[in-house]
Amino acid sequence: MHTPIKISALPVGAFGRAVQAYLLAKGAPGVELLLDAWPTERETGATEDPAEEVLFILADWQEAGQEKLAKVLGRGQRDPNTFTVVVTLEPLGNGAATNGTLRGNREVAAAAADAMIVLPATGLPQANPAPATLQAIYKVITHLTDLALDAHKADVSIDFEDVKTVLRGTGYSFVGIGQASGADRAMEAATQAISYPFMRKEQLENSARVLLNIFSGPTTELEMEELTQITDLIQDACGDDCEVIFGHGLAEVLDQDIEVFLLATQ
Repeated sequence: MHTPIKISALPVGAFGRAVQAYLLAKGAPGVELLLDAWPTERETGATEDPAEEVLFILADWQEAGQEKLAKVLGRGQRDPNTFTVVVTLEPLGNGAATNGTLRGNREVAAAAADAMIVLPATGLPQANPAPATLQAIYKVITHLTDLALDAHKADVSIDFEDVKTVLRGTGYSFVGIGQASGADRAMEAATQAISYPFMRKEQLENSARVLLNIFSGPTTELEMEELTQITDLIQDACGDDCEVIFGHGLAEVLDQDIEVFLLATQ
């Protein structure tokens, strides 16, 4: 029997609370929005088969700081039933200082987190993230939630085990999303995804693995030629040595559009 999967989101600091407020306003079906309790501290009823859990920790290195996030992560144990994903902004700045901070943060997160998805910082106060940042994080969480809950009818299926394969223990993960309609919708959506504001060209080029999920609407389903166009463009962008795991599903809301979702891990 398939073990049910629970999805939760835990905020850390003002940035995390802002993201969670956005999730609440937009609606994130299937995601339990926590306050400040680590899942193992929540009161749960006894079950014969405990559910697998996916926990998103919404945090910002700039204002939350390593110490605060380390404290939150320190509450959790390496529960084999919980897959923990830190969703965060990279530190502002560049060069050795930023790289050193990222390395230190990865060491902190590695203590209790399975993966880290990093979005570029915008320079705005972290308690008031840019709308594009909030929308990007919303897309990440809802996409991964749909995969975990098998929410889409799929012709070529990606499941959450594929997500874990891409994310777990390989470094930082970055996101690309594109959506288009019309005669050239496949190339346009794929091009948007690889030039997404929250994925830099060098991040995709240096990726070891890429999760590629393609969605089409029920009105105009994906054609084989379009699938080939998308997969070829993504493989060319990330290089021949990059492992690309792809799938295709139907999403009612897309109508005649195609949406391309990339999760690239270094």
